Amino acid sequence: MWFGTEAGLAKFDGRRTQTINDPAVPAGRVLALQTGADGTMWVGTESGAARFSGGVFERIKETTTQSVSAIVTVNGDAFMTTEQGNVFESRVRPGAAPETHALLNEPLQSADRERQGPLPITSISKANDRLFIGTLSRGVLEIENGRVKEPPPRPATFFINALERDADGKLWAGGKARKEEPGAFSGTDAANLKRFDAPTGPVLTLKTIGDEMWIGTDGRGVFRVAKAKTQRFTFDGTAGGLRSDHVYAIFADREGVIWFGTDRGVCRFDPQAPRVEPVGDNSDSNFVRALFQTSSGRTIAGTNRGLFVYDEKGATWNTVPGLGQNIIYAVAEDRTQRLLVAAVSGFYVAAKQSTPLEEQSFARLESGSFTPDGAGSVRAIAQFNGATYFAIFGRGVERIDGGRTSLGWSNGTPATREVISLLADGQDGF
Repeated sequence: MWFGTEAGLAKFDGRRTQTINDPAVPAGRVLALQTGADGTMWVGTESGAARFSGGVFERIKETTTQSVSAIVTVNGDAFMTTEQGNVFESRVRPGAAPETHALLNEPLQSADRERQGPLPITSISKANDRLFIGTLSRGVLEIENGRVKEPPPRPATFFINALERDADGKLWAGGKARKEEPGAFSGTDAANLKRFDAPTGPVLTLKTIGDEMWIGTDGRGVFRVAKAKTQRFTFDGTAGGLRSDHVYAIFADREGVIWFGTDRGVCRFDPQAPRVEPVGDNSDSNFVRALFQTSSGRTIAGTNRGLFVYDEKGATWNTVPGLGQNIIYAVAEDRTQRLLVAAVSGFYVAAKQSTPLEEQSFARLESGSFTPDGAGSVRAIAQFNGATYFAIFGRGVERIDGGRTSLGWSNGTPATREVISLLADGQDGF
């Protein structure tokens, strides 16, 4: 694993991190890292670029004195942009040193009246023989035959920090924006970029991983954009797993683990690993006592402050108002797939199967004690031999029969009636 840092290039071998002091690597901050399909790595620094192949670093002399800000590789060749308004192409032929030349007849100039001079180019993308660059003050530009193609009359934004192609070939751009306003744009080319709806704020980096687009922002964390939903990760929302909400780089390794470069170091996200996800905005709603997946595939959480259902499209937990702020001990379904809920205030059955859970009303078949440790709270639910049983703390086990309840067990001492869990072992035992 390679890292570009403020102090230069570093390598992590799985046990320790070491600084690379090879004289062929230009000194200073590392601004860009890119690996080609053949395994060759390209390094862009504030004083030039280098190529790493076959265990050897080689300086790209044509970029000396240039701050190489972005690199993209295509069929083994590399295209590099600089903060001095230049774009370089480096062609690689077997057994020979890279041949590097400037693509532009002259460096581009800034359109910012307050910062005149060379145009800082921040990002680059190439696909279908079309080369786009992202700039600070002139938006997204297309390079054609050594010149800038006529830019859009009204660019989506003038200040671009990142460019990326998604899995469908669509061009994405990330740029400056006010906090909680959209800062990502997408379209087929620079002329028709449209704002993406998510309130990303300023966007610093974009990365296509599989069929998803990952957006790193300056203060709003990371946005994960899939076709069906958009999910947001923040320092608070991941319980510190994401070390900062200022994300400068995103990288996916060969094992599917995603790495984030932040102003507080490097952190990693494993999509297959457990992660912390808050259900509500307080400690009681995050005290989860029960989890259940309905026959329709929706995930439900019973907490110390009501019932919540997960909205996959919005990546949020929505409260089920029909149960108020009950303490929920168990959730199940009956044979007709109606939702059954065991709560501190009694036993509830959903009114209709087809109604969305967020709009569902509930009928209370058995009243509880309304106190967590008091007798009468319903603690567990089980299906056995076609019937529904539920445990009432301090009373025993009851059975639903034709919409009415009847005592199933126990007639013994009070201690034997303090039932808190139920399990049906197939059709043979209970």
